[in-house]
Amino acid sequence: MANDILTTMETLKSILPVFENNIIEKVKDASPKIVEPADDDIPRIFITGTIPDSKTYVSGELEYVSKSYRFHAYTYIKLQGKSTLDLPKKNYTVNLYSDENRSVKLNKEFKNWGFHNNFVLKADYKDILHARNVVGSKLWSKVVQSRSDYDTLPEELKNSPNNGAIDGFPVRVYINGAYNGLYNFTIPKCDWMVGMNSANANHVLLNAEFNDTGNVAYMNNPCNFNTLWDGSEGYFSVEVGKNSAELVSSLNTIISSIINNDSASLEQSLDIKSAIDYFIFQEIILGVDGLANNMLLATYDMTKWYLSAYDMDATFDLYWNGTLLYGFDSIMPLYPYDNRYSSLLQHIWDNYYDEYAVRYAELRKSVLSYSSIIEEFEKYIGIYGEDVYIQDTAIYPNIPSVTDNTLESLRDFVRDRLEYLDDKYGVVI
Repeated sequence: MANDILTTMETLKSILPVFENNIIEKVKDASPKIVEPADDDIPRIFITGTIPDSKTYVSGELEYVSKSYRFHAYTYIKLQGKSTLDLPKKNYTVNLYSDENRSVKLNKEFKNWGFHNNFVLKADYKDILHARNVVGSKLWSKVVQSRSDYDTLPEELKNSPNNGAIDGFPVRVYINGAYNGLYNFTIPKCDWMVGMNSANANHVLLNAEFNDTGNVAYMNNPCNFNTLWDGSEGYFSVEVGKNSAELVSSLNTIISSIINNDSASLEQSLDIKSAIDYFIFQEIILGVDGLANNMLLATYDMTKWYLSAYDMDATFDLYWNGTLLYGFDSIMPLYPYDNRYSSLLQHIWDNYYDEYAVRYAELRKSVLSYSSIIEEFEKYIGIYGEDVYIQDTAIYPNIPSVTDNTLESLRDFVRDRLEYLDDKYGVVI
């Protein structure tokens, strides 16, 4: 009997943190809705412990402090990104836990994201304004939302936090007692970003990984939709779901349709409107790294695929190395775009050009108007302002284009880019 009692007590002890965490979240969920953080707040995040130097998780602790909320968490943390790994200011993936053993997830809700325990701290080292990635995502969400057939899109996509894109808010980060600069606290590239259920075999998110860089030797590759995919990770990485023969076959249905110039077949496997929106968006924002690399492809039934935009640091006249391009009159897909031979882009232009031009005009007169774009930038940058973001230069003196990459230069680029493209498509605003 005594042993049974002891066993029961130990069991209760082990599951108590789970109940406690669930009760706290349910009480919070039942209370009046408070958006965390407030729109005018810059929360502080204090990280202590071992700091990762690779994509291998290390354990640590985190304290979050805003104007209205404070909590402590145990963490697993690792480096995030690919080309950013060698930069002096790192990106981090952070998972939150309520117990020291890191066995109970500590789910927290920010903005309208729902309760989750995995997030990303984006350094935005090459963009001193700290705005392009998050603001670009907010604009892409508006593009998706503006579709006349928005109600017909998958429920999972519509119920995602930002219509399949990341979202974020600015934070100050301190690591082991030292100020580490301004960061963006963002949604990770994962299942809940796109409203997916990882347990559902039909839910798959792919990230295109390969640019041809204008080299004809690399012209034919799966990310250009002119060569069938063999399932290798060098071209598409599987962010949600499992790499399988069924997955490869499903994506190759799109590629085969483009190779065979079969638009009727393509429309069964690819949401054409999302492709049109995707390329219009990359054209307007001068997404030099987005025509192949960084393109997201999502399916919720393993039949129909939808495109989404991701990783928008190299946009709005900023090149991948952090220099300004002064390229308002750049012609897609020529330089400075890093991918020149996309057969998907060419197929859209060859077969849906009228629809492309009409949609361009719609977007320019609505969510991608000059005022709409600049409003998003000024609203976001206004949360922290130059006094905060310029402090990064004291810690990282080699941040590129600090004197040139300004809100004023951004305003000028957006104005000139839109005027140039309006003239190209015959749009009068």
